Amino acid sequence: MPASGLALTLFLATYLLLALGRLRGLAIDRTGFALLGAVAFLATGEISLDAAKESIDVPTLAVLFGMMLLSAQYELSGLYGRIAAGIARAGHPRRLLAGTLGVSALLAAVLTNDVVCFALTPLVGAAVLEAGLEPLPYFLAIACGTNLGSAATPIGNPQIILIAQQMHLAFLPFVAFCAPAVALSLAAAYLLLAGRIRPLAASAPAPAIDATPFDRGAARKALLLTIAAIALFLSPFPAPLTALGVAGVVP
Repeated sequence: MPASGLALTLFLATYLLLALGRLRGLAIDRTGFALLGAVAFLATGEISLDAAKESIDVPTLAVLFGMMLLSAQYELSGLYGRIAAGIARAGHPRRLLAGTLGVSALLAAVLTNDVVCFALTPLVGAAVLEAGLEPLPYFLAIACGTNLGSAATPIGNPQIILIAQQMHLAFLPFVAFCAPAVALSLAAAYLLLAGRIRPLAASAPAPAIDATPFDRGAARKALLLTIAAIALFLSPFPAPLTALGVAGVVP
């Protein structure tokens, strides 16, 4: 059924507000705008409450929920901080860039891209500033790496999770099909960003980042859960049950 003019107007208005992020004088962020957009569709009758409930894909939310909790285990254990410190030890600016791209992609392929961006950006940014480098290429490397890496697996980002669940795509064939394109795209991103590496125009102190103390036991648990989750994703066991099992063991 073709969308009505009102529906298109509401859709465009909602996405415009999401793009803006905030409006001066209103204590509403993107989450609030998304919620208001949904309320507007319901209030105008453009979608019924029953239709809205039917559009929710529970298996997709289950996978996303489990992987986000696993990512939280990485952060709370201080594992993200250790990973960022390892990237910073690369030394040469181009090796630092390659490490940022590669590690971001690898983490996003398993832990979903959004949470990896939020976790790594302040840590890598502090390391780059301490090295006296312009941080923008490295921030772009995190953005490119997480988005490209998330396309390598059927659990990398919410959109792919939804597609994989709806179409019942198997894990390993998906990875085998997408990995070459992802690898080529990462190489292209590196070549484009390497030419943008610059020293800071003026010396600036690295921002103080309160890194989470490293908890070896919790970090080991996060890694073991990651290995177990990937093993189950590769098996015929349903992905939503795997993710919920991870969620149940994380706390």
